Amino acid sequence: QRTRREGKIMEKLQAAKVPVPTLVKVDDKKMEIDMSFLDGEKLRDVLDKSPKLAKEFGKLVGLMHAEDVVHGDLTTSNVIHASNKLHLIDFGLSFISTKVEDKAVDLHVLTCALESTHFSLPDAFNSVIAGYKEGNKAHSVVLERLEVVRARGRNKK
Repeated sequence: QRTRREGKIMEKLQAAKVPVPTLVKVDDKKMEIDMSFLDGEKLRDVLDKSPKLAKEFGKLVGLMHAEDVVHGDLTTSNVIHASNKLHLIDFGLSFISTKVEDKAVDLHVLTCALESTHFSLPDAFNSVIAGYKEGNKAHSVVLERLEVVRARGRNKK
């Protein structure tokens, strides 16, 4: 089911022109996904040298959420910088959801990833959010809920 879902999500994002690897084939019997190879670097390894990519990353996340796709593992390790643009990868934990909460949690995971991996770029998340607003017209409700999710996380004991 996970392989089939990952293939369907990649098809959906591809159709919406969100940069992801090109899906070639999904084999349910072998539980394999055949996709194009992206010859590039992980965003994790280039963001510190090119902080402007944070806004582009945010726009991709916004476009993905506008298609009601929640990544489930949004980190800079799951983005490839190839052919002078960013591509989202690894949709193994992804799912379709119209829930604002799910999208806010997706962004919260990204916040935590940026704070731990890219602590030298304190404004990276603000740049991501600026791009997110460009990619997702329904950004305001997601960003409002993100504040609720963040507050919940801070108050945990």
